[in-house]
Amino acid sequence: MSTERVTECFQNEEQNKIYNSVLKGDYSERIPCKVLKIAREDIKDVLKTEKNILRMERVPRILDSSILQETNKKRGVHIEADIPHKKADGSWIILNSHAEKGFPATLVLSYEYFTHNELLKKAGINENEYQSSYNRVGSIIHLNLKEESLKHKEIISITLLNKIKDCNTVLRKKSNIENVFRNIEIEHLQGAPSYKTVHRENGLRFSIDYDKVYWNSKLQKEREILSKQIHREETVCDMFCGVGPFSILALSKGAEVWANDLNPASIVNFKESIILNRKTLGLDDVESSIWDEGLEDRIHLYNLDAHDFLMKATEEKKKISPSPQFNHYILNLPELTLTFIKHFRELEIATTPLQAGKATVHAYFFVRTNESALEKIEKEMGRKVEGTERLVRKVSPSKEMWVVSFTLVK
Repeated sequence: MSTERVTECFQNEEQNKIYNSVLKGDYSERIPCKVLKIAREDIKDVLKTEKNILRMERVPRILDSSILQETNKKRGVHIEADIPHKKADGSWIILNSHAEKGFPATLVLSYEYFTHNELLKKAGINENEYQSSYNRVGSIIHLNLKEESLKHKEIISITLLNKIKDCNTVLRKKSNIENVFRNIEIEHLQGAPSYKTVHRENGLRFSIDYDKVYWNSKLQKEREILSKQIHREETVCDMFCGVGPFSILALSKGAEVWANDLNPASIVNFKESIILNRKTLGLDDVESSIWDEGLEDRIHLYNLDAHDFLMKATEEKKKISPSPQFNHYILNLPELTLTFIKHFRELEIATTPLQAGKATVHAYFFVRTNESALEKIEKEMGRKVEGTERLVRKVSPSKEMWVVSFTLVK
């Protein structure tokens, strides 16, 4: 990273100086204060009665002699005071500089002391320029900066890398997702240029090649909500499974899962994720490297076009069950979900009354703020539907993601 140059983002010279010190990772603050030595047996009373104690977050109220002699690297806190070495031993408290008693001192807060929010705010960057624009995926931070914030991408990415625990890589999406596999074009910003990670969610671990597959951490709560509707021994048909966040969670609930994704890399990560979760899934041989060992009758994984998969999975289900329908169909490809709804009309027509079971379709898709999600489903099904609609999240001021859960009928 190029931190030797002087970056000028502001007209104020002092603000530019702070900006560059944060960028270089050597920002610090010096606060005049006093330090007062106290007997250990008096600590409790002094803390209750002393009105001039300097109170700051993450600065200990009781100091030992070491903090007077060297910086506490973990806290980033150091006291500079002209105290004879022999007198430094014991316990100390920090007082405001106007206190009448105590030794004059300086509280030094180094770069390590500050949080990423504090540093970026001091650098003159508004929190709304980055706070809602990054996602954490395992050891990767994905920045999604607005155009006006791109000039700050270096300082933001460096600060996040330095300050967020267990973060190894910071990247940003170069352009909108337009390819059929939904993976992003990556601009590497900071850290290791490695995009493979393990992400923890809802008690499970997922293997993710972030440059090859689609992942959205913002849907964690939604996946948890849907999983509560799925019960042991029910059947699930996940038409756009990705690396398996819905499917493996359903599997952990005791469901039987048919899962599919068109992206071969997603299938690879799905299998790796199953191996990572063998203990959570209650399998006997937790060390097995065979992804479906012990799960042969509960997981059926495909790499097909979604319509072809639906037809194939339906035929396979007919062989083992009186009903070709699944208890739950999950369609989580918001850009294209509505184009697949018509296939459920075909499924209804092809199912005889004796074959029909309780089947619910959970369809996730985008709508404009003035549109009805339920009406869109009814248009594609060509009939009134019995179901519920729920807002999942606002994507933009004019675009929302909804889920409609409706029942198939005969």
